[in-house]
Amino acid sequence: MQVLQELGAQLIDIHGQHEHQSLLRRDMQRTLLDDYAAHGPQLDALAALYREWKRVSDEIAQLRQAVEDRTARGELLRYSGAGLQPWH
Repeated sequence: MQVLQELGAQLIDIHGQHEHQSLLRRDMQRTLLDDYAAHGPQLDALAALYREWKRVSDEIAQLRQAVEDRTARGELLRYSGAGLQPWH
């Protein structure tokens, strides 16, 4: 149903008063070519790979931040504890 709605919107747009405007948009050109070539499964696979890459990329960024935070905390503790004498 959604595909038909999108196709209907494109057809109305393409055959409407300003048809030349939407056909000049790169995203519309890519969509029309992908639809014509039946690239749906490949696009779905690419989208899944991108989502996984983004998830892993975000996780790496969080881990790097955690390492920086831990390093800064360790330096602060070493600096603040440098002048302390052990208790006897």
